[in-house]
Amino acid sequence: MSSGLRILHLEDNPADAELVRHTLKKAGMLAEIHLARSSADLEQFLQASEFDLVLCDFKVPGFNDFAAVERIRQLAPAIPLILLSGTIGEEQAVECLKRGATDYILKGRLQRLAPAIKRALVEADLQRDRTQALESLRLHAERLNCVLRATNDAVYDLNLDSQQVWWNQGLRLLFGYDPHSTNADLQWWESLIHQDDRTRVVASFKDAIEGRATSWVGEYRFLCSDGAYAFVYDRGYILRKPGGKAHRVVGAMMDITENKQMEEELLRAQRLETVGTIAGGVAHDLNNLLTPVLAASELLGDHVTSPEATSMLRLIRTSAVRGTDLVRQIVTFARGDNEAKTLLEVDAFSNELLQLLRSSFPRNIKVEFHAEQKGIAVLANKTQLLQVVLNLCINARDAMPEGGSVRVKFSSVQLSSDPETCQSLPAPLQSLAIEVSDSGVGIPTENLRKIFKPFFSTKAASGKGSGLGLSTVRNLVDLNQGYITVTSAVGKGSTFTIFIPTHEARLPAGTFERCDDLKGNFEQILVLPNSGLVSQFILSTLDAHKYKAFPAANIFDAQRLLSENPQLRAAIVDIEQLPQHQLNAIRSLLAPLGSIIISPSNQTDDSVRASHLLRKPFSPRELLTRLAEILLSRDS
Repeated sequence: MSSGLRILHLEDNPADAELVRHTLKKAGMLAEIHLARSSADLEQFLQASEFDLVLCDFKVPGFNDFAAVERIRQLAPAIPLILLSGTIGEEQAVECLKRGATDYILKGRLQRLAPAIKRALVEADLQRDRTQALESLRLHAERLNCVLRATNDAVYDLNLDSQQVWWNQGLRLLFGYDPHSTNADLQWWESLIHQDDRTRVVASFKDAIEGRATSWVGEYRFLCSDGAYAFVYDRGYILRKPGGKAHRVVGAMMDITENKQMEEELLRAQRLETVGTIAGGVAHDLNNLLTPVLAASELLGDHVTSPEATSMLRLIRTSAVRGTDLVRQIVTFARGDNEAKTLLEVDAFSNELLQLLRSSFPRNIKVEFHAEQKGIAVLANKTQLLQVVLNLCINARDAMPEGGSVRVKFSSVQLSSDPETCQSLPAPLQSLAIEVSDSGVGIPTENLRKIFKPFFSTKAASGKGSGLGLSTVRNLVDLNQGYITVTSAVGKGSTFTIFIPTHEARLPAGTFERCDDLKGNFEQILVLPNSGLVSQFILSTLDAHKYKAFPAANIFDAQRLLSENPQLRAAIVDIEQLPQHQLNAIRSLLAPLGSIIISPSNQTDDSVRASHLLRKPFSPRELLTRLAEILLSRDS
């Protein structure tokens, strides 16, 4: 034993202390021994220094019975403690051992002291190793428990021999099952896989187990305790015996339901984008076809005197206008186009809406209209706003299969906060409130937050809904800088309220109301290009209303006409029929003139500086009005 051994000896008799020192020296045990003669010395030594061993006399002044042993254990619980006594009885010795002593030696048998010290030190080292190992295991278990709690996965440990599975708390958090249930075994897991996925998943799992794979991955639907199915991504690591036989699988089930839903929404959005592209192409062709129909029905009106023919022309024009609105709605829904807004008088708007509803609603549904204030006007897109209210009214109709009442109310309100978020607005906002109420089945509370999401529909199961209606309503309300709110209760109906900012009702400057005002005085107008149905309609309209048209086949022909005819006052250009690379040249060419740009889009190309944009299809009145406004502004 090295001289590094430090021993604290509690002994009030110097002779006994010297005898112990001599005994250890004679046994070849070199040690640094510190003598404590009282309880105060003991306290001071143990608090100031570290020792490898404590020798303690059973009878020490200041300590009664077992007090010395108990105090040493309090101050140094891990240090070996050997009692030395000449009078200690067997019962007292046993009690000291119970209270923490390592061993006891009678002073008359000190030859046993050195071996007892060596044995106590070895046991202390072993105990220290055991304590460290247990602490390491405790920290490992604590760390593992923290990891299992931190993860959102349902972690499992499958014993293939017993078919039993250990689960962490993720099984409860994700799927609602008790992880300590004796029924949560391999067969139980298989039974909860969706029947359409079960054969595939179980076969794949067994193939991995019976083969040489070190891991297995599966994706399937798993039944939750509430009866709903969750999409699961399952990955397990296969542990094998030396012979290659699998005996354990440790893995985790991840709930990917939200990811699946996002993937589905993305695919739907991509399909919708494709539909939008197709709709744009269809709208392009229909616009070019409807423009001449509108023109002909209006231009022929001045030459038809027969009541029957006049009625037929009116029917043709009404149908063409409805077709125009339908094309615009399709493009708006599929591509999100935002048409130009106009000043819309609510009185006329509500009358048109009432006629549409009364002609399309069954007799068992009563339609009520209320307007609290006359003369309200909003700056909005009529087609979009009409579609919003019609959509809400149709939803109300579908919510009352046995009949009921729909109430549409128009009123003027002043908003001081956002109706949807309740956040204060920078300034009070005067708005038109359109309230659509029904006496139908109502909307469950859990669905109120979902109804405006794309593709969410409570009518999809019956084939009556695509899930796009209210999503489109929300989009169109946003395009018109408005708000929408909903209140509902099951069995008590629903109320949707739309808020659109109001404006003062006034006619825009330069508006012409009489046909005579739209006739020209043989002003010279450049028309580019000169081919196609739309161009033919433009040329016919100008000729019929006393304008002199100069048609140009292309940009080069237009340059020639401009140089030869300095009296040209304006230009009408269908940019859809012109090459894109010529638009910059057109801008320079038209700079001296006022121009009307005709396009199927609601936005003017950045390379063209136009006085007016005219969207297809358009009527002769719209064309002539824009042209008269341009000429009036250039003369003023």
